[in-house]
Amino acid sequence: MKYEVKEVELANGAKGLLVDVKGAKVMRFSLGFMGGTLLCPPDKPEIAHALEHMVLKANEVYREEKDFVMEVCKNGADLNAATGGHDIQYIASCADFEWERVLKLLTLAISKPLLSAEHFKTEMKVISEELTGHLDNYARIIGMEIIKACRGIDLVPEKRVKLLDNLDLEDLKRFYARTHFAANMRFVIVGDLTGKEKALKALLTDWELGEGAGKRFSRVHPPFQSVEAPVVVDNRAAGKMYFELNVSKGDGRPLSFEERVSLSVIHELLIGSGGYSLASRINGQARERGLTYGIGSSWDSLDSELDFGGSVERTNAPALLELVAREVRRVLDGGLSDKELRDIKRRLAGGYSRKELSTARLINHYEEYIIHHEDETYEDYDMYEKMLPAITREQVLDTYRRFFSSGKWCFGLLGADPAAIAGELYGQVGSIFKA
Repeated sequence: MKYEVKEVELANGAKGLLVDVKGAKVMRFSLGFMGGTLLCPPDKPEIAHALEHMVLKANEVYREEKDFVMEVCKNGADLNAATGGHDIQYIASCADFEWERVLKLLTLAISKPLLSAEHFKTEMKVISEELTGHLDNYARIIGMEIIKACRGIDLVPEKRVKLLDNLDLEDLKRFYARTHFAANMRFVIVGDLTGKEKALKALLTDWELGEGAGKRFSRVHPPFQSVEAPVVVDNRAAGKMYFELNVSKGDGRPLSFEERVSLSVIHELLIGSGGYSLASRINGQARERGLTYGIGSSWDSLDSELDFGGSVERTNAPALLELVAREVRRVLDGGLSDKELRDIKRRLAGGYSRKELSTARLINHYEEYIIHHEDETYEDYDMYEKMLPAITREQVLDTYRRFFSSGKWCFGLLGADPAAIAGELYGQVGSIFKA
């Protein structure tokens, strides 16, 4: 699948990318406004989330959600929205033949939401149901507790449910006026754009949005602070121990593409992907020894953070964390051979080729940069395939060492009476940071 990417800046201040995929049968739209949860007052963290629900619920033309949804979806199109820490994102996809109709409906919903008291009352009940559904997601809870401890951002599900009562409809209306203006919008559109560019630009320019602050908001980026003690959550309902180790690179800079490729190499070495996880250094040994079903590791390219996390029986926790610490330390000490690097590159290249390119993959790739990043620079989708063969052992190790040399880390544990073993586990993971 061949594609071309074009940067666009509209007369109203909105910016975005048009990704032209000749012959594509699907059109995809992603429109985002900088204005997520972190822009909300601490005592009303759900304003952005509630607004996201309300915008696609009803509007001045379709005054009931059911009528609007039926109109959008009558030919199989789909519409959705999401709220993150930094932005609210509205997403649509449809068959190529009805792209203009669907985009008009999307811009109608965003520019003329009804925001009625009746709908607000109903949707707050829906949001309460959504949030209470997270109260037994123990991995999510310990992750949120770590964010609270090291960044001062309190988005723990239980507290968010309690704070819902602080919201009123006027909060949403003020937040909408503050954030939903053209210069604060970024967009990515993917599909066969032959003969469509002029109409696309017109549709995204000639709609009624307020002027707001006149320029895009900056990302809220609280600094990462190390916590010199384990974060513990005593939860007797959790059947196992849930842990997370979070490490920050500490420079506040988003990850470069080279760093992301390097981290993918280390991830394959330690954690593994697909069936290879059974042969990876950490998950492979953990499975052989019966310590856990498996643990995960990921990185946040915006906040330059790396984490390890999972669940484990209490009696196996010390052995598992000792294994994690030992294998991470082994990499930091140079434990990556040229042969291992060649083998990993071959596996990653094959896995990349196995993922067929689609309009969905393209929009997911480009919206990460254009909508979620502040500086709006981006890398082409095929950059990974181009950069992977050239990445060196030194680049991989240097990237990993930058995380663990910053001295910024936090460890958390959730389960029944976690304090009884948290000190021992904290000491084990702490050994990673001792050169």
